[in-house]
Parts: sequence; structure tokens; C-alpha cells
Amino acid sequence: MSEESFSKLCSVWNVIGPFNMDLFSHRLILQKKVFLLQAAGMDLGYTFRKYIRGPYCSSLTNDGYKVKAAENISGTNGCSEKGIKIVLEIGKGHENDHKWFELIATIVYYYKTEHLNRSKIKETIFEEKPHLANDSLFDEAYGKLVSLELVS
Repeated sequence: MSEESFSKLCSVWNVIGPFNMDLFSHRLILQKKVFLLQAAGMDLGYTFRKYIRGPYCSSLTNDGYKVKAAENISGTNGCSEKGIKIVLEIGKGHENDHKWFELIATIVYYYKTEHLNRSKIKETIFEEKPHLANDSLFDEAYGKLVSLELVS
């Protein structure tokens, strides 16, 4: 974790959250939203790796707990409005659905990091994450990502 990453996280916390770090589902959504912000071009300074529930960054979790402890967090401090709009758009209709954000972030991770195509992404997710194996949900997620130009 760097102070710069923490500062950037603080600047977007209230826009993409809030998050209750005591709840697993909120920690998972935090991970996916920050990953998606970075995929949309906003460099918050976090490095993600493949994990059981999709892209994960341990230092982000640590920073999340620090944000929770802080008392005055507000504003966007020059962070990319485009990235924030993308994350908010992705969440429409699925605001507190941690499985949705896990699916979305995993699709983007496989597309951008492992350079898989749509059919291979779907096959891999359905094999590795049977709890996300839902054709209509995958199609909705992929379609939303195409419309937001995060995948093609």
C-alpha cells in the first residue's frame, strides 16, 4: 500500500460506496469496483491478482479498513469522472449484488489480463466459478461491458 493509493481511494470512497468493511459482500464489491475503475483508466495504484472470487488486492482490503477508521472522507479530488461513471453504470440494478460485481470484474480481468475472447471467458468462468454459471446473467454482464467499451 502506498500513501498515494490510500489518498486516491479516500477520494472516491463516498462516490463508489459506502462500504461496511465488516461485511464480506461489501469488501468483495469494493475490490471489484476499484478493479473496474482501474480497468476504465483511473490509476489508483493497486495491483490485482487472480483469486477465488475474481481480481483481488490485499493492500486494497487493508486500505478499506483504514478508510473505515478515518472520520472525514469526501470529494473526488480530480479522479476520473469517466471511471466513476462506468462503475456506477455497471452497478445499476445490481448495487449491492456481490456476485454481479464478481462476474463483471472477472470478465474484465480475463479479457484485459489473459486476453481471452468472449466464448473462452464464459467457458472459463462457468468451469472455475459454478456459482456464476448463468447464461442470461453472463450475457447481460458482457453486453453492459461492451456498451461501456471495457471489452469487445
